[in-house]
Amino acid sequence: MRYIYFILMVFSLFSWSACIQEIDFETERLGEIIVIDGRITDGQEAPFVRVRETTFNPRVTAAVTNASVRILDDVGSIIYLEEVDFGYYSSFDLISAVPGRTYWVEVQLENGRMYQSEPNTMPEATMTVDSIHYDFGERTFVTSGGIVRSEDVINIYADASKISTAEEDFFLRWDVEEVYKFSPTDFPDPFGMIPPPCYVSQFPNSQDIKLFNGANFSGTRISTQQIATQLVDHTFLERHYFNVNLRTINQDAFIYFSQLDATLSNVGSIFDTPPSGVVGNVFNPNDLTEEVLGYFEASAVQVKRIFLLPGDIPFLIDKYCEYNPQKPYWDYEPECFDCLSAKNSTLERPFYFP
Repeated sequence: MRYIYFILMVFSLFSWSACIQEIDFETERLGEIIVIDGRITDGQEAPFVRVRETTFNPRVTAAVTNASVRILDDVGSIIYLEEVDFGYYSSFDLISAVPGRTYWVEVQLENGRMYQSEPNTMPEATMTVDSIHYDFGERTFVTSGGIVRSEDVINIYADASKISTAEEDFFLRWDVEEVYKFSPTDFPDPFGMIPPPCYVSQFPNSQDIKLFNGANFSGTRISTQQIATQLVDHTFLERHYFNVNLRTINQDAFIYFSQLDATLSNVGSIFDTPPSGVVGNVFNPNDLTEEVLGYFEASAVQVKRIFLLPGDIPFLIDKYCEYNPQKPYWDYEPECFDCLSAKNSTLERPFYFP
């Protein structure tokens, strides 16, 4: 059993995972509805497009593979995207879009069907994130057995200030990505090998879309905007980052995400209102009657990060992957043997980690 980690480590070197914020929903029509969403920004982010298809399970979508995907702009530039994961198309280059230019996506499926998005003009950034702060709290929930319980959480807040002098209306969307270091169990082995750590990405509150309408905003600063709440768990056993993205979007994108947010928060469930009523900006140019879901956006992004260390957490956290000679091997979770088995994990260290 001492050689288990060594074997898994060899195979894990060939693993790869991409992480983007996923918003799940169901539709009143089942099966074979194309869902296309993606983004290009003016920041240090690789553009991406995700192509999926609804299934006969209303809560599950299937990746659409082997599509040809490209992003075009109004000056004739073309960005070709490669399929880097099932149904996930991106560029290995960090490409920054230019404010004022117009961008759209074209997708051709393997069967020849074509889809494209309406032109989306890249806005200029209007606000920047000045600071991020946090506090700890408690939230209650009801178990499936009807028992009320509580759990420890961390709340993330941000302050932002206006950087644009333009008097035009502006619209914002916040999203937060968590990235934490995760070390697998250091089982004894004859070579004294220490397993390398993984870096795992996740999105807190992925169904809660944080928007700000600046149409009637006359101030210059947004203070203590709560943007995320996360359970305090094993992900805080090592360095844990919150990457706060403040995106300036155009009015059409704001309307779309507002309608989607209302759909997801209706009666407190993400599965209540069929999203087929939420009109995106993707269509089939050869069949305008076909229902297509999703949105391709061009957004200006401002990024700020904060990290926590284990000493910052005032709660005891179970070190469930720590080696214990009294603990049977079968009691360890799969990620304790191979941290790449955790969703959205990679061995590649993000540039902002020490």
